Amino acid sequence: MGSEPGAVEPPTATAEDLTGQRIAAALIDLILLALLGAVMSAIFGAASSSDEGVTHVSLNLSGGPFILYVLLCFAYSIVLEAMTGQTIGKKLTGLRVVSVDGAALKPPGAVVRNLLRLVDGFPYVLPYFAGFICVLISKKRQRLGDLAAGTVVVRA
Repeated sequence: MGSEPGAVEPPTATAEDLTGQRIAAALIDLILLALLGAVMSAIFGAASSSDEGVTHVSLNLSGGPFILYVLLCFAYSIVLEAMTGQTIGKKLTGLRVVSVDGAALKPPGAVVRNLLRLVDGFPYVLPYFAGFICVLISKKRQRLGDLAAGTVVVRA
């Protein structure tokens, strides 16, 4: 298959083993989202008094606050990746999400990639086991969400 003189091949994302950096980025993001959950729990948690007159605040979310928290967790990844290709964890570990052709991640790709975290996270007793195995065995080190969205994680 011939190419035109002067034609430039589109950039392609390389398949590097960035598993350690991806795990570190995920842990950073998890800590940030856990802190958000703790703040929301402190705000929306139920206060109760004990027999000694001590007031306790329950660190849990239910009902509307829980739904808001879940939506904020998805929005965190979707909005940041759609805008910059990076969550805070990815930025701190030097990673970026791009399309498999090397182009910047577009909002629909960020949505698909992050909604499929629900599938990547299976089984929930061993979080992200399915996604982790997929990263280890796929040629471009993609989790299920990456495969569906046509994205790959690369060095920033």
